Amino acid sequence: MSFLVCTSKLSKAGVTFYRDEDKVFELTEKIFKEKVIASKEPWIIEFYAPWCGHCQNLVTEWKKVALALEGIIKVGAINAEKYKSLQSEYQISSFPTIKFFGGNKLNPTVYTETPTADNIVDFSLREIGEIARSRLGKGKSSGGSAKHVVELSDSNFDGRVLKSKKIIFVEFYAPWCGHCKQLAPHYELAAKRLHEKNSKVRFAAVDATVNSKLATKYDIRGYPTILIFGADKTKSPNPYTSGRDADSLVEAALSLEASTGTAAEVTELISEAIFMEYCNPEKQVICLIAILPHISFTEAKGRNRYLDAMKQVNEEMRGKPFRFLWTEVGKQSSLEQSLHLDGVMLPTMVALSLKKLKYTRYTRAFDTEHLRDYCQHLLIGMSEASNFDPKLLKINSVAPWDGKDYQRKDEL
Repeated sequence: MSFLVCTSKLSKAGVTFYRDEDKVFELTEKIFKEKVIASKEPWIIEFYAPWCGHCQNLVTEWKKVALALEGIIKVGAINAEKYKSLQSEYQISSFPTIKFFGGNKLNPTVYTETPTADNIVDFSLREIGEIARSRLGKGKSSGGSAKHVVELSDSNFDGRVLKSKKIIFVEFYAPWCGHCKQLAPHYELAAKRLHEKNSKVRFAAVDATVNSKLATKYDIRGYPTILIFGADKTKSPNPYTSGRDADSLVEAALSLEASTGTAAEVTELISEAIFMEYCNPEKQVICLIAILPHISFTEAKGRNRYLDAMKQVNEEMRGKPFRFLWTEVGKQSSLEQSLHLDGVMLPTMVALSLKKLKYTRYTRAFDTEHLRDYCQHLLIGMSEASNFDPKLLKINSVAPWDGKDYQRKDEL
C-alpha cells in the first residue's frame, strides 16, 4: 500500500530528480536488476513518476535519507513511469511508493508511514536489524517480521490479544519443529498480504516451549497449532484447520473478517499514511471524513460528543464499506478547499471514494440518528455525488489532539 495519491497519466518519463552528489542512485531497469535484485546489499527504493507533485515534495527528504544511510543502506530511486515492467512487477499503483529490498529481494517490504526523513531512516534501520538478528538465529521462529507477525509471550499475551477487538490468528510453535519451519514462510507471507490489503486481521506467534503458561492454558498438544481469537474475546478461540499455505491463510482470514465485520477505528486524520490506509483507492470503501469545529468552540466534552456519535454508527455499520476519519477545521485546509468545505457550517462531513473519484457532503444534524440514515443512503449509491481531482488532495502531517480542553496562551 502506498501512502500518496498521485494518479495522473501525464508523461515526462525522461525527467530525473537526483544527481550524483545527492547520494541517491538513479536506477535504470538493467541496473536495478544487477545492483538491487542480484546483490546481497540492502536497498531502499523510491518508485516515482516525474509528473507527481508528492514525489517532487519528497525529493528533499529523500536526499536526507541518502545522506544519513550512506555506507549502511543503499538509497535508490527509479522512474516507474519510464520502466513500466518494474511498475507492473512490483504493483506500483500510486506515487511515490517506497519499498525496502532486504534479505528476500523477491518480497520487499512496503513503507507505509509518513514520508519524513526521520521516519524512513528509522524504518530502514529496523528492517536491517531484522536481517542481522535472523543471521544470529534470533529472528522470529514463526517466520514473521516484527511488522507483520507479532511475537507473543506469557507477559504480553493478554494486552496484545485478549484486550484487542481485532481478529487474531495465533500460531503456537516450537523452534525445533519441522512442520513449523515449513509453515513459517507461508505464515509470514499471509500476514504481509493481509497488511497490504488493509485487513484488520492480525497474525501472531508464540514459542510454546518458552511460554509454557500459554501452552498449558490453551491445551497445546502439537506443533504448529493455530488458534483463531475472534473479535469477541469472551468466547473461546477456534482451531484453524484449513490449508497451511499463504493463499489458504489469507482466504480464511478475509472470509472471517467479512462474516464478523470488524469495524475500523474512528481515527484522527493526521497524515497521508492514515488517509491512504482508510481511503485506499484499491478497495471499494467509502471514506467518511468529519470536519469538527476548533476545540475552543466545543471544548473536549463537545468534541467527544461528536466522536461518540461517529463511533456508535461505525459500530452499527461493521462489515459495511465505511471508514471514519475526523479532523479539526483548518488542519487539512487543502482537503477542505478541494472538496468545497471552506466556510460551511460545522461540524460537517464528506463521503468520498478514491476508487470512483466522487464525493458528497453531509448536511444534516451531526448525531447518531442522522449519521446512520446518511450511511444507509450511501449504501444505495452515490448518484448525487460530485467528481474531484485527487491531485488537489494534499494531506498535512499534523499533531494529534491531546484529548484536553482548549488552553489559551495566557493560561499556559
